[in-house]
Amino acid sequence: MPFDYRTLIRPDVLATPLEPWTNSIEAASERLGIPVDRLAKMDSNENLYGPSPKVREALAGFTRHYLYPDPLYVKLRAALAKHTGATPERIIVGNGLDEVIDLVMRVLLSPGDGIVDCPPSFEVYGWQAGINHARVVSVPRRADFSLDCEAVEQAVLADSRVKLIWLTSPNNPDGSLLPRADLTRLLRLPVFVAVDEAYVDFAPESHMGLTGESPNLIVLRTFSKGPGLAGLRLGYGVFPRSLADNLWKIVMPFSVNALAVAAGIAALDDWDYTRRTAAKIVEEREKVFEELHTFGFLKPHRSHGCFILCEVIGRSARALQEALARLGVLVRLVDNPHARNCLRITIGTPRETAMLVDALQRVG
Repeated sequence: MPFDYRTLIRPDVLATPLEPWTNSIEAASERLGIPVDRLAKMDSNENLYGPSPKVREALAGFTRHYLYPDPLYVKLRAALAKHTGATPERIIVGNGLDEVIDLVMRVLLSPGDGIVDCPPSFEVYGWQAGINHARVVSVPRRADFSLDCEAVEQAVLADSRVKLIWLTSPNNPDGSLLPRADLTRLLRLPVFVAVDEAYVDFAPESHMGLTGESPNLIVLRTFSKGPGLAGLRLGYGVFPRSLADNLWKIVMPFSVNALAVAAGIAALDDWDYTRRTAAKIVEEREKVFEELHTFGFLKPHRSHGCFILCEVIGRSARALQEALARLGVLVRLVDNPHARNCLRITIGTPRETAMLVDALQRVG
């Protein structure tokens, strides 16, 4: 019998299209023929101010590259406990927030179980559910991106195999907040509720304080945004103790590298730097919001993240994205059944804002 890889790979994986993740700035530079230092990277929601000087010092002075990191990340989890108010026993860290999302799916979901997703939202939720043989019960948001709590309740109560609701605050891609009343209402359901707070450093409120009170609340965060450590891949979650104890059973040993651990501890030690840079981004966000209103072909939505979602009016968002790219400005296309013909624009420094406005004037 001849070898045929198609008989060995999972059929659902074979049938799944390759996810078109955003290209690196180096790949964009090569494709566009524009040097990296002349590009405005406004497509991936990174913090373009970069990390604290203490992080740079910690990385430059790190010498234990030849040793595995502490598999329990005791010092990092102690620092996170001080930062969040949660006990270290309830904190799990991962190689980026994506790994923590995957851990949650794997510990809860058997084949055929379900999650509730409320699109438009972070595409990784549905993607990871599929990888874990779970079903996605989609409850779309309203036109103003608010949650349809009644529809979420009906979806959970009608399906005994739904185990998890994914929520975000601020939401990606529109930047809206999750009202406390909506969260407390959904926490009454007999399922886990995960709140992704990746962009909380740019928002006026957090739901972290509820984690000590609710037996089914999960709050997830990342060092990629506010602290500016996207390239080092570090995320974490605060869990009910009953769930955290079981998550440790499937955590891959040493999945978080020692440099990321050192950088995370240093970032937490200089959190004032993160507050200052986040404040600069929020100030710049409001300026960009006003600037975008001056272009008749854009309808920007109010955001509490480090980005702004714009509906593109009277022209193709994809064509506009490519036109901006040719001028050195990289933005994210958002075009799906729940957010049609949109661009998501990362908020950077005044340099990126100036390049964005100039490019929009030129293509407008």
